Amino acid sequence: MEIPAIRQVQNGKELFQCFLGAEVLGNPKQVVADAYSSANREGYQREAVDSRVRAFSNYLLRRGEEYGGDQLSICPNSLVLNARDKLKFAPVQGDNMGLLELGETKLFEVDGQHRIRGFQRAVDEEPDTLVGFKFPCVIVNGLTRLDEALIFFLINTKQARVQTDLCQRIIAQNLEQTRMGEALLAQGKDWMKMGLKIIDALNNQPGQPWHGKIKTPGPASRRSSFVTQNSFLMSLRPILTTEPYRSTDVEQIIALLTRYWCAIQQTLPACFVEGEQKNYIIQKSAGVMALHQIFPTVIERARLKGTRITQDMLAGILEYMFEDREVYWAGKNDQGAAAYGSSHKGVRILVNQLTTKLPDNPAFINL
Repeated sequence: MEIPAIRQVQNGKELFQCFLGAEVLGNPKQVVADAYSSANREGYQREAVDSRVRAFSNYLLRRGEEYGGDQLSICPNSLVLNARDKLKFAPVQGDNMGLLELGETKLFEVDGQHRIRGFQRAVDEEPDTLVGFKFPCVIVNGLTRLDEALIFFLINTKQARVQTDLCQRIIAQNLEQTRMGEALLAQGKDWMKMGLKIIDALNNQPGQPWHGKIKTPGPASRRSSFVTQNSFLMSLRPILTTEPYRSTDVEQIIALLTRYWCAIQQTLPACFVEGEQKNYIIQKSAGVMALHQIFPTVIERARLKGTRITQDMLAGILEYMFEDREVYWAGKNDQGAAAYGSSHKGVRILVNQLTTKLPDNPAFINL
């Protein structure tokens, strides 16, 4: 089998740029990952994760409103493959444009394992849907297994993760104007738009703990910021996707969150001294995630206690939860909040530790 390709040379190694479809990529015997297993102990990759394979397959087959329509089922980023047995290239136009002879040569997946597996799955399930669908590919000619493993390591560990904070804003601002936005609205995922309004309000409002402390997109990044827009936005999700907050005016939520954090500052003042906040985790990802998960519970306690939810009322409730004072939130205290880390599991443990200290007896709540 011959395919059109463009030949390039990097540091003495041939690279071929081309497009491959189901005839090659759909064949799991020709396109393979060098995955570690009991039968292949020299493999340098893990087995593909089925949930990621299934998600990409569904994307290609446009299953689910989250993909926003037919026009989004494209994959412009290149797969990286390697032919350990060198391929033959026949120039047709100049030295670098011609035909690449693939035959039955095995191609090893250096980057793109889940995309390839997802494509294979989609082709198996609906072969007619992806007729003519081709991926841009780079085939390296003649790397050894060790060379492959090195490139795989560099691609997966040294590339900077692309920040999505600006993309979040673009999507949120155009929710009502795009097919993706319509899909997000249909699924109730429009909470991001409200979340970004809350972030901007808190970040720009003087006199409360979050003034200038959330890192948002832009060249003038504040040195005093402690948490990224993405982390803060994700921390708001449990609030903004549940009632009554999902149906509450955003200005009211901003007011409640402002009082809540001012009450936290009132209870733990040392954690919020300008220039000293970096020594505590309360305004970092783990603290924000945990305290926002607890927010609805604290607000409900306050709602049962009085007709108006004041800062002092919230501080009175938080006194119980913060009985260990500022030392519990110190970044160097391996017996306090920092011990749990910022993983989902760690945050859940921290939330559980804090909520068990909240008062729940009828006498306190004044039923």
